[in-house]
Amino acid sequence: MTPISAVDSAPEYAYARRVEADVWVDDSLAAYLSDGEALVGTVIARAIIERPQASHFLPDADKIIEVMAEEAQGSDYSEFADDFPTVSDEAQKELEALLEPLKAWADRHCSVSFFSVTQPEPYTVTATDIAAAEQYRRDEVQRAEAACH
Repeated sequence: MTPISAVDSAPEYAYARRVEADVWVDDSLAAYLSDGEALVGTVIARAIIERPQASHFLPDADKIIEVMAEEAQGSDYSEFADDFPTVSDEAQKELEALLEPLKAWADRHCSVSFFSVTQPEPYTVTATDIAAAEQYRRDEVQRAEAACH
């Protein structure tokens, strides 16, 4: 399987009300603060997002061969399929190479919206953060008004 890894070099952050939170939001800080509940000096939590690549969820060559065996065992041919499939090391390596374009396809076209967080830490809201949140709120109102017209 493809390891879970960060795609970007700059960390992507999630926010929560406290470090021990079970639910984290991957909105921008401005969007997160735009509800107006936090003031300058409020301590919230920030953590680094670890978002898996879509290819992490594709079967590897071993799993594909295992599924082929299971399908054969569940088919009308099951009594003759005891050693199916018998795959050489060379053939398994070929299958692994054939999976690379499929992994690339999955990473390009299958958006991963879920994530876990690491390194949760307290974060103190600054005046700049509040100003950005207010600007975000104004921009959202303008977008909503424009959508209505």
